[in-house]
Amino acid sequence: MKKKTNKKTIPLRFYYNKELEYALCQLFGWKKDYHRTGKYYGMAAIFSDPKHVRKAMLDATKKLRKRIDEVAYNDERLKTHCFIVFDAIDRNVRNKKENTDWRVIAHFLDLIAILLGYDWLRGEPNRHIIYYQDFGQQRFDCRQKIPEEYKHFFTSMDEPPIDTTRKEI
Repeated sequence: MKKKTNKKTIPLRFYYNKELEYALCQLFGWKKDYHRTGKYYGMAAIFSDPKHVRKAMLDATKKLRKRIDEVAYNDERLKTHCFIVFDAIDRNVRNKKENTDWRVIAHFLDLIAILLGYDWLRGEPNRHIIYYQDFGQQRFDCRQKIPEEYKHFFTSMDEPPIDTTRKEI
């Protein structure tokens, strides 16, 4: 998106950003309860102001940092590595003097690689990642996958279909 001026065309860094709104809704939810929407739902237009983008990014890194602290409780090195990257993201987001967009993108890419098991700059995974859902999460997924008009075909929607391919440890 470009801003037209009399002298030259200046690229805009901040604009209506539906993608950022969607990513933030993944983290904070699109609904808090039946009466109020989530923290960033319907807020794509406010991201044309750098102040709001900064606040949203800092909120996101705070929430991600908290989640990493919960799930990586037995791997101190992984947690430390992630927190170092979060600190770098926070520093670059807070920097108002220079354009640090690509640094933030690079740090998030680094974080994704770390969380997928890549480490020691080897180009191959150094950790195995296990994704697991408890019963309530499986039931929620099942209910979301089946459209409302077809739910009457199923006798019991209280239990998800049994997954015979997955073995419990």
